[in-house]
Amino acid sequence: MNGRRVLLCEGSSLSLRQTITSLGCAGYHLELCDPDPFCLGRFSRFVRAFHRCPAVRQDPTGYLDFVLELLRTRRYEAILPTHEQAFLFSKVSGAISLYAGLAVSAFEAFEQVQSKVRFFKLLSALSIPHPVTRIVSHPSELSAVQRFPCFVKAEFGTATAGVWRIASARDVAAVISILESRGLPSGSETVIVQENATGVLERTQTVFDRGRLIA
Repeated sequence: MNGRRVLLCEGSSLSLRQTITSLGCAGYHLELCDPDPFCLGRFSRFVRAFHRCPAVRQDPTGYLDFVLELLRTRRYEAILPTHEQAFLFSKVSGAISLYAGLAVSAFEAFEQVQSKVRFFKLLSALSIPHPVTRIVSHPSELSAVQRFPCFVKAEFGTATAGVWRIASARDVAAVISILESRGLPSGSETVIVQENATGVLERTQTVFDRGRLIA
């Protein structure tokens, strides 16, 4: 397997940095693309080439066109998305698979878990425990929140850009103002309010092959 060329789709995250070390030690030829020329992954001794690309969040079409051009011209064995790029690639997996191996779930599966509203409904349908949650369709509904602390979460977005902690009633107005400036909630996108959950944070990672747990 030594020498196989893999394209990494971002270079800024710690999880990507761990992936570089694992694949690099196994002898893979690694290249990465990222909008930041000083991204963390670029400075690994295992990365053979860096390609500066458009930012996927600001210009997903430009980012995708850039990646497809790399795949067409540089002949990679596989392309490995480590974060939200997987959501984008799942939408166009047929086009990407013409040039390189790609292991991502179906786009419909991503839609179930990328939307916090749909994920909440999925957990409820599967009877999986979760914090007490309300779906909010209008900012004024937040004024009725009485249990603190709690979290307001945009339907789509990361913890740094789409989650707000409300510690007391004084924080509610500030969060409503932020949401309204973003046009949230709206007819097409709601937000959720979740009560605080106390416990030990644990993470698990699994690999499925067409719905079958393999690792």
